[in-house]
Amino acid sequence: MDNGVIPKLTSRDLRSGELGGAELNRNSGNTTLIKALALSGVHPNLAVATRGPLFRTPGEKAAMIHPSSLNHLRGAEGNYPVGSLFSYATMQRSNDGKNIHLRDTTSSSPLMAALFGGRLRAEGNVINMDGWLPFYVKSTGRMRDVVKTIMEFRKALDRVSGLQMYIGLAV
Repeated sequence: MDNGVIPKLTSRDLRSGELGGAELNRNSGNTTLIKALALSGVHPNLAVATRGPLFRTPGEKAAMIHPSSLNHLRGAEGNYPVGSLFSYATMQRSNDGKNIHLRDTTSSSPLMAALFGGRLRAEGNVINMDGWLPFYVKSTGRMRDVVKTIMEFRKALDRVSGLQMYIGLAV
């Protein structure tokens, strides 16, 4: 606020709990966008369900969502569908040293990861992210067109975010 990046708060903003006013909060109810941005902010911390309660991460083959998490499934429902994606803020070893837990998790989708995650490489109908996570693209149309569209959209997002960083540094 002091540097003029966001407008000064009004007494109404303070009462509503909004930081930056209505204009800067217009997407605050867009859960999908917030999840995608959370994924972008914690990259490369992405986990994919492999079997039962286990997840693969870039560095681990058998991590689990922490039992205190809202995303932790309990009892008979403790099996995540294979391929379920979650971003996470931190990973820690359990007190007994037997398990690795993911904390501060957020469910994600393959499209969120492809657009806001790591480096992509396309091969046929597969988009591979960061060399460890493949996304298999299904389409009723021409597969190459769908993969190409995703890759081009990602390049456009990267150009825009690079421009925004450049503008931010120039201010």
